[in-house]
Amino acid sequence: MNGRALHQFILFILQDKALFDSDSHSFKRTEPTMAGELDAPKELDIGDSIVTAEGSAAEGDLRVETTRTGEHLFTTTYEDPETGTLRLALQVDITTGSTALDPRHFDPDFWTLRVEGDTRPGRDLEAVLSSVPDPGLEVEPERREIRIYSDE
Repeated sequence: MNGRALHQFILFILQDKALFDSDSHSFKRTEPTMAGELDAPKELDIGDSIVTAEGSAAEGDLRVETTRTGEHLFTTTYEDPETGTLRLALQVDITTGSTALDPRHFDPDFWTLRVEGDTRPGRDLEAVLSSVPDPGLEVEPERREIRIYSDE
């Protein structure tokens, strides 16, 4: 499954947080100095994570965290901040832009699917993915939607 949009989103978030050096293609993290200010960025090591959205239980927002799981692999999780329930986990290969969605880490009752303008229940994920050639996806956590489109 090609997830160019999620790949670009991760790069956008990392660039926005000054965590991605586009010249060297390296990922960085920032660490507080003694004064509490952000110091010079350091490489984001395999196993390290950044939280791109804290989430607010009162507003129904999800906590979004991206972890570097391999040299070119990142896993992004969407979690309910109040209950700790994992709603979605995606893995992105930043070299190819491919995205893997594991059905074991997909809450079909939480998500709505949007395909070519049509709305489908989350339970239709397998059927939707098999009906779209070379599917790509975009996650809109604030709307509880996953947009699935043909990436051909």
